[in-house]
Amino acid sequence: IFIYLALNYIEIPVDIAFKLGSGGFALNAGPYLAFLTKAKNYDLSGDEIDLNTYFASPTYNGVDFGLNFGASFLIKKFNLDVRYGMGLTDVSTYYYDQLNVRVNAALQFSFGIQF
Repeated sequence: IFIYLALNYIEIPVDIAFKLGSGGFALNAGPYLAFLTKAKNYDLSGDEIDLNTYFASPTYNGVDFGLNFGASFLIKKFNLDVRYGMGLTDVSTYYYDQLNVRVNAALQFSFGIQF
């Protein structure tokens, strides 16, 4: 029985920020391209299973495409940012359940200092 699935992707975003007004508020959006680096499952005993070598063929697509959107706020030199990444492609290559599409999703919070 698998209880935890971990898909690790390296994402290349192409986001554009739109500054609103004279304050430090901005909205950002754009596409991303992501490449799968690791696909692991963990069972009840905590044992790790590499899914791309466990099955005869890879079970997850090596490339994902999606959209990022979010907002940021600059207060003096400090930047607060929240973004949501929404996958647009089905990352699964096995189809035992035709009704469900498996897509990536990510919520990101960041804090930065501008120099």
